[in-house]
Amino acid sequence: MADVEYHVVSGFPGYRIGTDGTVWSQLVFSRWKDKSDDWHRLKPQLRRGYLRVGLTRNGKLHWRSVHRLVLEAFVGNCPVGHEACHNDGNRQNNILQNLRWDTPEANGCDKRLHGTIARGSRSSSAKITERDVPLIRELRTSGHSYGEIASRFDITRATVIALLKGRTWTHV
Repeated sequence: MADVEYHVVSGFPGYRIGTDGTVWSQLVFSRWKDKSDDWHRLKPQLRRGYLRVGLTRNGKLHWRSVHRLVLEAFVGNCPVGHEACHNDGNRQNNILQNLRWDTPEANGCDKRLHGTIARGSRSSSAKITERDVPLIRELRTSGHSYGEIASRFDITRATVIALLKGRTWTHV
């Protein structure tokens, strides 16, 4: 990779972020001193597929997404109505060249393009899978009631109806 450029993390003295998505700290948590001359790399934590780091200010911990820190440091604050987007669809690839501010609509197009949209069984609220959908349709065709199908799959009648009327699970 080309040379990495570093900028300070705005609002968090003693921290810096690199164009490669690494976050560094000079802070030392000891009784005798607050800062060191040496920088040490922070180990990010994975949350909902995104990398985040804990930064302290005035003794209080603040969690920040790495992709937003990179964009804020090197591009500027998020424009109104925009959000951080990963060009390649990989939520953990936080190099500057892979990130941009864009609209939620453009981000949604990216998610469809990359196949990362949370639909069907990839949705955190899904109780059925893509394999269940044809079976549910078949059960209804063979005369089972909405209530029977709902009980069998531990879902609501409304979910069964929405699926059968084509309002949900349209990708199957």
